[in-house]
Amino acid sequence: MELAIDTSSNIVSVALSHNGEILASLTWQTTQNHTIELLPNLVYLLQRVKVELDSIGAIIVAKGPGRFNGLRVGISTAKGLASALNIPLLGVSTLEAIISQSNSPSRASSLAILGWRKLSGGEQDDPVILQPLYLRPPHITKPRAKTPPFVTPSGARETRKWKFPD
Repeated sequence: MELAIDTSSNIVSVALSHNGEILASLTWQTTQNHTIELLPNLVYLLQRVKVELDSIGAIIVAKGPGRFNGLRVGISTAKGLASALNIPLLGVSTLEAIISQSNSPSRASSLAILGWRKLSGGEQDDPVILQPLYLRPPHITKPRAKTPPFVTPSGARETRKWKFPD
């Protein structure tokens, strides 16, 4: 059984499949509450289908492009579950999922189908190096200036080079 997670936008979805056949999916709209909503909705989906978490054999996750917060939450959750359950993890491009979404009820459903094809072909990702693809780089990834600005007593900003004592 496979679990697919798509948190790349404000439309979040999770799906359960068995050998690429969709068993159930759940889709909801969120603002910036991916962290709060993902796991409770995943538990709800598992209970609805009467499936235990340890019966999942692989996790497929949307790796972007998408929103920073959503991708961070989805990929972190997928990595944690894959590690705890000792099962394969596969990141799939959100764009590939959108293209293959023709008759799927949700993007996670198309992720599950597409991911199953890739998993059965032997593909999987190393959880340590799986990274999201962002629509635009988050501000926290911008490099810092090499010489920090200082404010002088007059209020003017100036840049000074660090000097180390000999």
